[in-house]
Amino acid sequence: MPGKSIRLFFGLWPDQMLRKQLIELARQVPLLKNARLTRQFNLHLTLHFIGNTTTDRLPCYIQQAQSVEFEPFSLSLDELGNFKKQKIVWAGCNHIPGQLEKLHQDLGEALKHCGYLPEKRRYKPHVTLYRKAMLAQPCRIPTIKWTVKSFSLIKSEADKNGVVYSEIKRFNV
Repeated sequence: MPGKSIRLFFGLWPDQMLRKQLIELARQVPLLKNARLTRQFNLHLTLHFIGNTTTDRLPCYIQQAQSVEFEPFSLSLDELGNFKKQKIVWAGCNHIPGQLEKLHQDLGEALKHCGYLPEKRRYKPHVTLYRKAMLAQPCRIPTIKWTVKSFSLIKSEADKNGVVYSEIKRFNV
């Protein structure tokens, strides 16, 4: 019998100080219409979105993620953009560090052993700042430095205000 249904993704999970910087940045963004600010405790950068699965798959995802080796690296969130179709305003990397690309690729390859199929489209790492939003105008943002020493397996659960993300397991360098 399969386990209970669960919605998962792997991502970079910022610390409290970085979350505060991201919220401060978000509040300075010129927007059109009524936007929905991402809740501070939900801020993250997705590596791989698993989606709906069952809890009996968790051991495989955890085991495969533990097999991924990487060195600490830094990334700069120095670009602001939006995905027009999805109405998302995001902060991202003007230059994607090679170590982030490698972590994304290596994790995707490892997760194939669990039946996961990585997306074919080009990886666009970003932190969603707003949903149901559009930039009013292009603007420059101050660079936010992020030192990455771990990635996480994260659970997504619906609540009355949208979704709540919670860390299931952290994978350190």
